[in-house]
Amino acid sequence: MSASKCFVRRFLTLPLVVILLLNLAGCVTAGGIAFLKIKRIKTEDRDHVTALLDAHKSDEALTLADQMVAGAPDDYQGYTLRSTVHLALRQYDAAQADNVKALQLFEKNGDDSAKEPRAAIQAGIHENMALTALIAARRAPDDAQYQHWIKNFTEEAEKVKTLDKATWEHMRHMVESSNVKQ
Repeated sequence: MSASKCFVRRFLTLPLVVILLLNLAGCVTAGGIAFLKIKRIKTEDRDHVTALLDAHKSDEALTLADQMVAGAPDDYQGYTLRSTVHLALRQYDAAQADNVKALQLFEKNGDDSAKEPRAAIQAGIHENMALTALIAARRAPDDAQYQHWIKNFTEEAEKVKTLDKATWEHMRHMVESSNVKQ
């Protein structure tokens, strides 16, 4: 084999080897750029947490949600699920912290498996934040806490309204059906 053919073979093979190694290491490549592949939580695990909540086993649900977040720390869905568990346990600050983390991760990593538009997913996370704030306000021990959570609700509700009309309508319906004025 001539030196030029050997060089061409090595030159063309090296990028393929690099791409293969990146994929084996848990990365996705597109257009020659490597992206970290996000480990996603499993649907059956999400369903298990939901079943535990339905069975009023919130502490067990939190333990499982914590394990899911630890096992897939870059998946925003684990944080949104855990925020729901914190909400059930009336741990409103922890729930809101998980919602904020979910939004940060979604904005950083996206969701390559999502069927909805990006804005709809963002609106859904903001909807979680708004409803968490509203529930916290309804259970606030004093006026200062009430005012804090209502302000938070109003800010997040406005973001939902800006991002996605369908999510906004869903949230409005939930709020109206709970007999709470905005």
